Amino acid sequence: FLRNTRGATAIAPYSTRARPGATVALPLCWEDLDTLAGPDRFTVANLQEYLGARRDDPWAEMARLRQSITAKARRGVGMSR
Repeated sequence: FLRNTRGATAIAPYSTRARPGATVALPLCWEDLDTLAGPDRFTVANLQEYLGARRDDPWAEMARLRQSITAKARRGVGMSR
């Protein structure tokens, strides 16, 4: 989502990016954004320290999340069912 510029790629959470410093893609809480220094904040060198200091998992509810696409939305993108 919103990764539609030339050369932009999506990456799975907790994956290491192929960039200098070995930055890590990390799921964050909205509150984390206020204190985030930049996109290269988390690396393979400091990830364990950060995760160990967290009190909660930003994606704890993800496995229980259920969503569905309405019939109207499916028709809107050309899906028949």
